Amino acid sequence: MAAPYSDFTHIEKEIASDIIGNTNEDGYLETDIEEIALIYLNQIENAENMDSENQDIEINDHALNGSRSSKYIIKTAKAVLHKIQSSFDPTGVCSQNLKECLTIQALDLGYPKDGLVVEIIDKHFEEINEIDLSVIVDAIQDPSQEMQEAMEVISSLEPRPGRPFFARDSEKYIVPDFYVYNVGGELQIQLNRDFPKVRISNYYKNLIKKEKTLPPEAKQFIKEKLEAAHRIMKCLDEREETVKKIITKIVDIQREFFEHGREYIKPLILKDIAQSVGVHESTVSRITSRRYIQTPQGTIELKSLFSRRIETSQGKDVSFEKVKSLMKNIIASELPESPYSDEDISKIFERRNIIVARRTVAKYRKILKIPSSSTRSRQYKEKRNESNSNN
Repeated sequence: MAAPYSDFTHIEKEIASDIIGNTNEDGYLETDIEEIALIYLNQIENAENMDSENQDIEINDHALNGSRSSKYIIKTAKAVLHKIQSSFDPTGVCSQNLKECLTIQALDLGYPKDGLVVEIIDKHFEEINEIDLSVIVDAIQDPSQEMQEAMEVISSLEPRPGRPFFARDSEKYIVPDFYVYNVGGELQIQLNRDFPKVRISNYYKNLIKKEKTLPPEAKQFIKEKLEAAHRIMKCLDEREETVKKIITKIVDIQREFFEHGREYIKPLILKDIAQSVGVHESTVSRITSRRYIQTPQGTIELKSLFSRRIETSQGKDVSFEKVKSLMKNIIASELPESPYSDEDISKIFERRNIIVARRTVAKYRKILKIPSSSTRSRQYKEKRNESNSNN
């Protein structure tokens, strides 16, 4: 993404890097901006606790000398985020949700904040689907020219501002970061050891031992760098240990998925793993983002093992994946001459003690790319007529 860093202060550049590092392939910020600010502040405090001569983090910005308060850093982070969203190319990148992304793009195109385009995005956000923006057209029954033009503008906006920078080629080869094997009924986890391991050069470790031939300044310089390298190695080891704990916990919770398939995924959110392992949600998010795991069910993105909760009338929760699987089965079992409406599907879920409103059924159906009952009815008829004509 095009990044005009030139007029950023040192602090702003550091925060901007953290913001971009927490942005997913679709161009959305995955971590709360206040959280990013506090993480940065913590990095500064940790750096100051090191030997000042051995610091790897530069802390010479006049603003930090004036104020190291979390309030100041949060304010700065929000300002940096606003600048990225409005000034970087593509516009809307690093937005925190679809509504914010589309609003930023509309304002950048010159549409007023109190105008119709922004009003539609704001008031009909729930009807906007990330996969098919045309769904909003069905939510508004206004044939006026102004409304039609507004809808055309909204349909032209980019719901995934990160799209140009990440290829979605179906033939892209994926190298798993982790492997899960079922060995005698026990699930075993293995990290991909093909990735290069960081090591400290023996040349420099041996060089520092040559006290007589090495100038004092050079020896001190190498000593400091070796100490810094050891600190980095320690951080990497600690990170790998955290990764192992997180993966182990996810595999333990989702055991039924690994044994039986996607329909058996349990409700699981980042907070569940974070609390169980004793880390922050942002840590879990970073470790599970854009990483893949090879399982008995195929190679999948690690983050796909998280699924939000759907309430049941019995007080138990089922996963979103379970609901999607059930919806597919319900529609697959419908009679061609009488396809289920969204209301019918909602009532079928209710009979199974799962609370899914009609409007929610419609949203899930669109996510699954399943057409409406009227469209399915027409498709059934066309298929039947085609079959009859062939006979």
